[in-house]
Amino acid sequence: MSAQLKTITLNTVKMTEMINFYFALGINMEAAPVNKGSIAYKGKMGDLEISLLSILKKEKKLSPDISFRVQVSDIEDVMSQLLKIPGVEVLMDLQEMPEGKMAVVIDPDGHSVELSG
Repeated sequence: MSAQLKTITLNTVKMTEMINFYFALGINMEAAPVNKGSIAYKGKMGDLEISLLSILKKEKKLSPDISFRVQVSDIEDVMSQLLKIPGVEVLMDLQEMPEGKMAVVIDPDGHSVELSG
């Protein structure tokens, strides 16, 4: 089984400072549309996408500090394995999306992990 990290999403209440921080690292952050009424900016660091999502306030349970997407070769098998691990929660069941099959889980430490396959 192989996995490749594709996107890291950081939820922030300090969008301007975060854009400036990543710009200083050489990442050009550009506005990106969001369906849920928030503001997002995305930029590339090599093949890795850095995404900043504006939130009104930090609430660990509702908006994990870090969320990332991992592309896997067999998403059904990976989901089956993850669901056997104590503390893993399903935020979005496996479903077909325009980009392919996707699911979102919360890891045992409360981080959101989006899977694509």
